[in-house]
Amino acid sequence: NSSDKLLDPEDPIVKLFNKPNPFMSRYELWSATEIYLNLGGNALWIPVPTLDGTSFAEIWVFSRSQIEAVITADKFTGWKITWKGWKDFFQPNEVLHFRYFNPYHPIYGMAPLDAARLAIDQDWWASKYNEAFFKNFAELGIILTTEQRLTNEQILQVRESFDSRHAGFNKAKRTVALGGGFKVNELGMTKRDMQFIEQMRYSQQQILSVFHVPPAEMMLFDSVSSRVESAGAQRRIFGEEVIAPELAMLQDKINGWLAASKIDAIGSFDTSEVSILQESRTELVAQAKELHAMGLPINAINKRLGLGFEDV
Repeated sequence: NSSDKLLDPEDPIVKLFNKPNPFMSRYELWSATEIYLNLGGNALWIPVPTLDGTSFAEIWVFSRSQIEAVITADKFTGWKITWKGWKDFFQPNEVLHFRYFNPYHPIYGMAPLDAARLAIDQDWWASKYNEAFFKNFAELGIILTTEQRLTNEQILQVRESFDSRHAGFNKAKRTVALGGGFKVNELGMTKRDMQFIEQMRYSQQQILSVFHVPPAEMMLFDSVSSRVESAGAQRRIFGEEVIAPELAMLQDKINGWLAASKIDAIGSFDTSEVSILQESRTELVAQAKELHAMGLPINAINKRLGLGFEDV
């Protein structure tokens, strides 16, 4: 609260965030908020006031597809909800709107998914191609050829024998005998196959870059050496440049809502057990020790490195 003391666990606002509504835990609230933000660029909370109006009893989270901005005479007048038979209208200050900045719309946020849509579609098409291939076709380890002329009946027999033994993903790489006088020809990976694999890798990289996820988080490495050299650095950058700003954005929005609702509380995320953020903190503490050993004042170091400690 304003006196910089932790609120009692039984405080209504603490209980609200611990159990936002009868169907959600606090983890599900944050998970839904992040999923709606990253998939649609918007996440909307509808806080339900208590009967006396001094606090809030529930929080319900919705996606952009469930709530529509109402614009009358080029003026934003509120929100209209249509969800499972529930239809209602809310004033702008009755809805907490999290969004990613959108240069093309004054109200709705822009989804990161939009920037990655082409890469996602290509990756999906590639996956469907693979699915169809393994279901309907055979992967040859070898080709057997002969100079003998085969009758249509023999060709049909060979084809049926081949399909029964090789069609499907669980029958790949088997060898089929077609008769005497055959030669074995091995099949390697074609240029088209290599381009196909490279395209899938490129699509994955595009998707990761749009969501600012480093390859190390998905266990994607070009080599063993890159795993050792860059995994730690990638995780630290991910924590500092992606996770921390995201938490700050959510925190700022919520604290603005609490202040506007005249609730004496300020919220912050407890990141003490988030290893990806603590790695950076450990490095800062090490730097602080070195600076202090050089004679710099503790308070100046605390301010310069943003450690967040109280002045001494």
